Amino acid sequence: MNHKDFLINNVALPEVSVLISVYNQIPFLKKALESALNQDYPNIEIIIGDDCSTDGNVEAFIEKYKDPRIKYFRNEQNLGVSGNYKRMLATHSSGVYAIVLNADDYWIDNSFISQCVSIFQEDSKVELVFGDIKMHLQGNNTFFEDKMHKKLSRITDGNQFFIDYNKGYSLPHLSCLYNRKRAVELKFYENDGISEDWGSLLKIIIGKKIGYIPNPIGILTRNFLNYSKNTSVKNLQIADKYINNLYKFAKEQNVFDPAVIDQWRFLMLKRHHIKWLVKLYFLDKNKMAEYKLFVKAEHPEIYKSILWDKRYWGYLMIRKSPFLLKLVFKNVLNQESFVADLLVHRNR
Repeated sequence: MNHKDFLINNVALPEVSVLISVYNQIPFLKKALESALNQDYPNIEIIIGDDCSTDGNVEAFIEKYKDPRIKYFRNEQNLGVSGNYKRMLATHSSGVYAIVLNADDYWIDNSFISQCVSIFQEDSKVELVFGDIKMHLQGNNTFFEDKMHKKLSRITDGNQFFIDYNKGYSLPHLSCLYNRKRAVELKFYENDGISEDWGSLLKIIIGKKIGYIPNPIGILTRNFLNYSKNTSVKNLQIADKYINNLYKFAKEQNVFDPAVIDQWRFLMLKRHHIKWLVKLYFLDKNKMAEYKLFVKAEHPEIYKSILWDKRYWGYLMIRKSPFLLKLVFKNVLNQESFVADLLVHRNR
């Protein structure tokens, strides 16, 4: 029997493609790979996409597992984060569902994939299922679990989740299992850049439903080489591109009232630029003035709204106090990991 036609009690179990992206992460790969191998869901393929690593022989490292579920390929040239995701998804995988697991992240719930597939089978309109995660700061033995999703139902309308995304929702890549064929059709990971993974994942839920697992299923590792901390002027100027791409895509679907989607774009851009103003205070203060000028020139109404935002002024009043920052982000904003990450980085 072909593993793609796996049956249990005469019930077909759809194949799941686990896509592990690797670039100079051999020290982390063991945890990620073994967390995939330990999943109790019996019908998976594990695609390891090596984006021209130079820190060792990835193929030799995985050979010792001798597991037929593992498939390895190495790019002939470095494709970058999104390029490697795209190649794994569109060229090398074959599952009904797919999920990306970066080599420095791993799962802690061995039944995670089984739970996701169960939700897919419960409602045919579900296109993506995600669970909560814990964030681990590299070099620190502390783990953070944010609470912004706790009021979500097991199955939620995708359009409502999309519109409410600016309220603080997040779609952690390592916890999002999605319809692989639909993702290829939507050209997931077509563009490179900060937040391109979110931009891709949000596309697939428009007009569909989203499933939610309300317990931490994996660990996202924040390390100080993460692309999200690249504060070059070029990256800052194009960082909101994914919002404008999503805005255009959402309008083309004709499922939202034009005024509602216009307001969504405004609030998403506002959230995005506030986050970067906060980040730059901790990561690179020297770029704050330049970034403010950029926002003022490109988005004058958003810049004005930020200046009059009471929450932003409250942040400015407490940003020099780590204690108050942690207190507010944990108990009010339910995003403790965001500020914890920045505080650790500042202290390095």
